[in-house]
Amino acid sequence: NFTMWHRVGGGGSGGVRHVRLLSTSTSSPSGAATTRATVELNSVSIPGGADSPIIFIHGLYGAAGNFRSVMKRLSQLTEQKRPMYSIDLRNHGASPWNDDPSVLAMAADVNDFIETHELGPSVLVGHSLGGRTAMAAALHHPSTVDSLMVVDMSPQTGIAVDDGTDGGVGQVGRAMAAMPADAMRSKEAADAFLATLIETPMIRQWMLQNLVIPKAGEPHWRLNLDVLIPALGSAALLDLDASGLSFGGPTVFLRGSRSPRVDERVHGPLIRQLFPQAIIRSLDTGHWVHSEKPKEFIDEVLRFVNDS
Repeated sequence: NFTMWHRVGGGGSGGVRHVRLLSTSTSSPSGAATTRATVELNSVSIPGGADSPIIFIHGLYGAAGNFRSVMKRLSQLTEQKRPMYSIDLRNHGASPWNDDPSVLAMAADVNDFIETHELGPSVLVGHSLGGRTAMAAALHHPSTVDSLMVVDMSPQTGIAVDDGTDGGVGQVGRAMAAMPADAMRSKEAADAFLATLIETPMIRQWMLQNLVIPKAGEPHWRLNLDVLIPALGSAALLDLDASGLSFGGPTVFLRGSRSPRVDERVHGPLIRQLFPQAIIRSLDTGHWVHSEKPKEFIDEVLRFVNDS
């Protein structure tokens, strides 16, 4: 059975927002510590034994439920049951909203989640923005990270999430923000509106997972679009602040061979500089590795946790 932790009302203007200050060492060359406001993350979980927990981290506009079926299948396949968690990042799902959407802030949230629940060093599996967050957590909070699987995301510096392409995440976010209230009253009407802006049905369904239509009250997005959308065009969102840092634990970069986001020739040197034990593997997919090839993705996760 799945259990829910930290189901908090952070998804609207009237929601409760749990925020606290956490002093975290950045392991920077200067040795300076930074203080970041962290939020208590919502999660879905499957209980397990004493082995290192696996924590799944979704990408932009995603939610904890994105990995629910993966977790359930992993639990069925493994004799030595591991505790498994899938979290909602800040400004996503049922986790609280906050004005800082950076991966460094999200990494501090993940570190706080691990420490608060006394999970010990954990296996992080992150896709896309979740992969970037997992990298930041491993680099800045290595004591709480056992090993790392990054799914179709590189540590490339100086890049922004929104590259301005048709169907890109910037267009997707702006389409959600532009939806009129009448179109939000049913998934069918919302999809019809989005179809005028976004051609691909899979992308529209991905967007619509975030549309909440309550029996009482107004429909709304469970995303803090006011904070997320402006951040997408800035390299600061993805900045790992990794100068002088490295993570020495077991690491796999699992790329989609039909996705441009991880190119071993281009990104390999930086990957191995920051993650000396890194192995780069591929599946025959685009960016949505775990959705396009779920069985093969689960096999890769099993291989990783068993090897490490």
